[in-house]
Amino acid sequence: MTTADSATALLPPSATRAALAVHPDTDRYKCRFDIPSGSDDSIHRVSFDAAPGAGYFVCSCFGYRRTGGCKHLSAMGLPGRKFGRSLEWIKKLRLG
Repeated sequence: MTTADSATALLPPSATRAALAVHPDTDRYKCRFDIPSGSDDSIHRVSFDAAPGAGYFVCSCFGYRRTGGCKHLSAMGLPGRKFGRSLEWIKKLRLG
């Protein structure tokens, strides 16, 4: 099992079903995967931001960049920036 597989295994089933591709973790971003847009042909990258002071999921869509949350994260039950640090996910990923 690769690092990407082990981190992605922690995601809820709704997230793994939606994933088009899974990407390896970086120092900052964990659980990285691509999902399709529901409104057009674009693809969005979802990942967990493990930077100091972060600790939440991010999405590359416009809605997330504007508000800190989006329909993609909500549909998968993943906490975005507008909900603050997710201690649950920090513990799951053994980051803290």
